[in-house]
Amino acid sequence: MRIVVIGGIAAGMSVASLAKRRMPGAKVIALECGDYFSYGTCGISYNIEDPQRDILDLVVITPAEFRHTHGIDVRIRHEVLSIHAAQWEVEVRDLVACRNYRQDYDRLVMATGAQAVRPLIPGIDLPGVYLLRDFADGDAIKRFIDAAGDCAEAFHRPLAGPVCVPLGTTANKQVKVAGANAAGDDGHFAGIAGTAGFRVFDLEVARAGVGAAEISSHGLDAISVISRHSNRGDRFPGAGRIATVAFAERKSGRLLGAQTVGADTAAKRVDIFATALHARMSVSDVESLDFSNAPPFAPVYDPVLIAAGVARQALSGCH
Repeated sequence: MRIVVIGGIAAGMSVASLAKRRMPGAKVIALECGDYFSYGTCGISYNIEDPQRDILDLVVITPAEFRHTHGIDVRIRHEVLSIHAAQWEVEVRDLVACRNYRQDYDRLVMATGAQAVRPLIPGIDLPGVYLLRDFADGDAIKRFIDAAGDCAEAFHRPLAGPVCVPLGTTANKQVKVAGANAAGDDGHFAGIAGTAGFRVFDLEVARAGVGAAEISSHGLDAISVISRHSNRGDRFPGAGRIATVAFAERKSGRLLGAQTVGADTAAKRVDIFATALHARMSVSDVESLDFSNAPPFAPVYDPVLIAAGVARQALSGCH
């Protein structure tokens, strides 16, 4: 028994797989004119939304897996040109080898899908207006549409999702990627930690990652701790105090965010937390960091290390 399936996406590969399971001895051939087999069409729009995801994440099973694991002869870039029902054959164009051939069958299943409808509305044919029907459309949109600045969301690394944090630092980093992509590059913006700071008279305030409000709104299981420590050696002239709030995931101990307020250097110390957030470090990892130390710059135990240590101790008491 030779079963030929025209189309290699959802319906086509489901038919091919079911036929092979029901009749293991059958020769099952799946012909797909595109470059990819068996991908999640419904997830294309969500993949585009997330700049960190590769479009290939949508592929469920590769052609090699179909051949070696399922015993299905899958042929990408093979376009069926015509059906010769009287001869029980289809005419196929091998788009890679640039040749035509006839493929015989005992059973033929058509699962070609359909074309997208272009609504008759003004501007539908303008440059930059895309169809979104299949893998190729999604790939094209992801490659050629970029946004940067306050009009664009950014990937929030601690939350692993899109957020709107309109800051100049974020906009400038996004612009570098968008500009390079406009010139033919294929860059990706790595994301943000939501790092920000300001000064009120002599008081410095800064944050990175998530705070209590985000933890609550996203339903995260986390702990928060407060610590206070000197910004320099205690007896060094001009030493002041820094208060730090640190947030950590209860189960893993991963740092989720930090906030600092206090004397000078309080705001820039939050940059250390931002670095740790990008690296997905735990509070134990942060506590183990090797900092420079001298009375003009920091006490023996920096306020960052103190905050991480207090968080680690709090997590230990949770178990």
